[in-house]
Amino acid sequence: MKTVQQRTTLIQRTKRLACQALIVLPLALAALPSTPAFAADAAPLVTAHSATVDVVGAPCSVVPNTLEDNQLIRFFPERLSYPLPSAVTVTAPDGSRQTIPQGTLVNSYYVHADWRNNGKNLPKTFDGSVTFAQPAYGVIKDAAGLINTHALLGAPGTAYSTNSDQGQEGYGDKIWFSDPQTLNLHLTVYNMADQVRVLTPASSAIQPGGAVEAVGAPCSVVEGTLESDSAIRLFPERLNYVLPADITIDAQGAPGKVIPQGTAVNVYYVHADRVGDQQGVVKKLSGSVTFDKPVLAVITSGAALNATHGALGNTENATVKTAYSASVDQGLDAGDVVTVSPNRVDFAFDVWNVVDQMRIITLAQ
Repeated sequence: MKTVQQRTTLIQRTKRLACQALIVLPLALAALPSTPAFAADAAPLVTAHSATVDVVGAPCSVVPNTLEDNQLIRFFPERLSYPLPSAVTVTAPDGSRQTIPQGTLVNSYYVHADWRNNGKNLPKTFDGSVTFAQPAYGVIKDAAGLINTHALLGAPGTAYSTNSDQGQEGYGDKIWFSDPQTLNLHLTVYNMADQVRVLTPASSAIQPGGAVEAVGAPCSVVEGTLESDSAIRLFPERLNYVLPADITIDAQGAPGKVIPQGTAVNVYYVHADRVGDQQGVVKKLSGSVTFDKPVLAVITSGAALNATHGALGNTENATVKTAYSASVDQGLDAGDVVTVSPNRVDFAFDVWNVVDQMRIITLAQ
């Protein structure tokens, strides 16, 4: 964990110069429409789900007895636009066994059902369905398959069970596709969780490049909790979110920018935090993300990020949400470079012993 004293010392030596990060705006940002021609519940990853399925960010843990609910099945994205580092075998929607080749771009999702049974070995039945935007490749529903793919496909920052009592079991569990896009669930849960992993083709909504890994919204982006010396994490915070009121943000290149009430937006967070807290050590990481919709604003200062965590962050779900830093040193600084184009953001970070982070807002339609 990076301490306040270490942050202050290093910032005085290296980071908090009079200038801010260099923001290059080669083209004007897209103009905002006054009203969106948009259906608020149309999602780019999931187009429909039953009321019993709670679509959330990646939780801190899905180990049994840590994320329980007596009515809801939790469903969350793990990795997005992810090139498979090795081949993966799934059960396809038609029931056949299919192997997805190495290098295929996929989205991975996790289904988790666990109830508050207080250690009693009694059954609880959960029924639900999820419809994806594209036909699914298939599911991994046996315990061995899940355990073997947690490290490969799981969400960074989420703890997974290694217990063999996960996946589809012989207690009346049924997991099937009624069509190539719609997954149906009938899960009988005793004193251990029932879980399923789903793989679909990658969405075209975001195309990460360089060191960028697109993931589900993590449990925490507080300093020292989601570290990597090789990856910049990008995650969706709110998708197809219709602003309930005008919002004024301190965006780079547009201080005091107002996005009008009723605008449908997608909000993404960029997070870089190197491993460890040694002073005087820097990791240089660079990457890009291309969106299928115009970029409206990029928020890079610590103060502006703090001011929008509540309104735009992954904070809507009372149980599963992202913990954000309250430090003023969470934004970008001298030495960091961001270039904003109409549908693309490029960035190069000097990551010292504090996080480099920014928030990107795009149109949703």
